[in-house]
Amino acid sequence: PPPDPPATIAVAELTAEELQGAPVYDADNTWIGEVSELVLTPEGQVSEAVIDVGGFLGIGAKPVALDMESVTIAREAGSDDLRLTVAMTKAELEAMPEHAG
Repeated sequence: PPPDPPATIAVAELTAEELQGAPVYDADNTWIGEVSELVLTPEGQVSEAVIDVGGFLGIGAKPVALDMESVTIAREAGSDDLRLTVAMTKAELEAMPEHAG
């Protein structure tokens, strides 16, 4: 039988340090970027993740902001490393407006 999918994690259970730099994959399990920054509500809750899409080693990447409700967070199998998955393709993310910060 196929391995169990990793258990998803609620963003409220994580720290900003854990999310920062986490790899982001699309629905086809292709790496599309990483979390460069987090947008917080006035109450200090994470509302959006800014993902640097594309580029190479952070050069030429385009930052786009995604609502945390559209991001699935899980741990890599057998480790504490986080892995974020979005239901959008890299092309769809690259077509989004750039996050101004």
